[in-house]
Amino acid sequence: MRSYFRIFAIATCLLGVLFTSGLRADEVASPKPKSAKESGIRLLNTKFFSKSADEPIVVLQKSVKDTVAPESVFLDIDDEGTYYAATVRYPLKLGLERVRTLLNKEYGKWEMKDFAKDPTMGIWRNEKEKFSIQLSEDADNVVVIYISFERVPADRIEKAVDRFVEELSKESEE
Repeated sequence: MRSYFRIFAIATCLLGVLFTSGLRADEVASPKPKSAKESGIRLLNTKFFSKSADEPIVVLQKSVKDTVAPESVFLDIDDEGTYYAATVRYPLKLGLERVRTLLNKEYGKWEMKDFAKDPTMGIWRNEKEKFSIQLSEDADNVVVIYISFERVPADRIEKAVDRFVEELSKESEE
């Protein structure tokens, strides 16, 4: 299961340029909900995938009362200058299972059953809108990675996988 995360994370890094979004302070600062269990989360607006970085975009879905905004949002732009992925980091206090439950309110029908009970990660694949979501946790945040698979050419994916296999081979030799 861990290798899926590594493939997804390395492929995301190899395929794009890390770009810090220009969110206003009120969009990044988390509201003070009564408790993490009572709140929702402010999700990524995936409608900007495949748009040019020259166009104005709305990064997050509309905020509602007592939603927790991400602590940070990183956007990936391909060589042609279009958005294709994002890494959204939420406060660790929410916990992976709480964020999974909140993601399932919006994306539940696309959750990959093999990962539905995995305590370390979750994966959703929305074939209709052509993007995947990966949920994980690190030492500081609950991390949600969105990646559009509509615009990534097969040769780029192949190169990224080849580089991943090469890195994995080097790691196993150490």
